[in-house]
Amino acid sequence: MAGVFKHLQNRRLIQQVSNSSLLESQSVLQEIMPTTNSAYIGFDPTAESIHLGNLVGYLALFKFRAAGYHPIVLFGGATGLIGDPSGRSSERNMLSFDEV
Repeated sequence: MAGVFKHLQNRRLIQQVSNSSLLESQSVLQEIMPTTNSAYIGFDPTAESIHLGNLVGYLALFKFRAAGYHPIVLFGGATGLIGDPSGRSSERNMLSFDEV
C-alpha cells in the first residue's frame, strides 16, 4: 500500500497530504486504508469528451487496482446536474436530467 502512494508521489500525482508520516508506515496505511475498500474517479457527463488530462486519474486508479483496490469509474450522477464550472465566475445553473 505504501508503494502506491510513494509511486504517485514520485510521479508528482500527489501534491500534498495532511500527515506525510502516515505514508511511510505500511502497517498504519493497511489499517486506515484496507484493500477491501474501493477507489474511484468521476467524470462530468456534460463534457464533450474525455481528454488527455483524464488519463492522470485513470493512471492513479490503475495503480490502486494493482495494489488490490476495487476500481470504480463514474460518469455523471448528481455532480453532472451542476455542470462544468470551468471559466465561470457566477453560480452554476442546475441542469435537468434531459439536458445531461
